[in-house]
Amino acid sequence: MGQTLMVSFLLFVVFTAAKETRSGKERVYYIGIIEDVWDYAPGGPLNGKDIADDR
Repeated sequence: MGQTLMVSFLLFVVFTAAKETRSGKERVYYIGIIEDVWDYAPGGPLNGKDIADDR
């Protein structure tokens, strides 16, 4: 249940970050959240990098 909630939160964050491309500060903030919890997310390109390879 917790992981399902985390995935839903990540999807929300990803879509929110996509809407914030015009504002650099929010963009960096949301990307930071995604990097902190990347092990809950499926691997995939984010800004041209794979999330799992970012650490």
